[in-house]
Amino acid sequence: MDSGGFNVKYNTNNKSLQSKNLALSYIAKQFVFTTTVNDNKLFGGSVFKKLSDQLDFGLQVSWSSENNDSSLVVGTQYQLNNDVKLRAKINNKSQLCLGTGIKIKDGVTLTLTSLLECRQFNQGGHKFGIGLEIAL
Repeated sequence: MDSGGFNVKYNTNNKSLQSKNLALSYIAKQFVFTTTVNDNKLFGGSVFKKLSDQLDFGLQVSWSSENNDSSLVVGTQYQLNNDVKLRAKINNKSQLCLGTGIKIKDGVTLTLTSLLECRQFNQGGHKFGIGLEIAL
């Protein structure tokens, strides 16, 4: 299955185009390939693979024509049981993100996350977060 989308933001006050974004995906049985173009400046691509019923893997690359900056992100998600998901990703700037989503009960999920600066591990700059999602 293929899918795609195009997003345009237009400012009617000053009659100017604010942004234009394009995304195209190819969805196969166990793979999803996606490519994106944002404002003709940021180009990206990703591949997502379901390795098993519990384990997912993803890879994302991007490049900016504005500053010639590129990024690479590798991530995974593991469904520990019906109530707990474990997530991890690392990028080319050596930022390691770890997180978990814990289903407290139907409609209530607790999320714990961290971002560790691996290049400057002893210098701090790490971030930690907590979230509570309540579906009404």
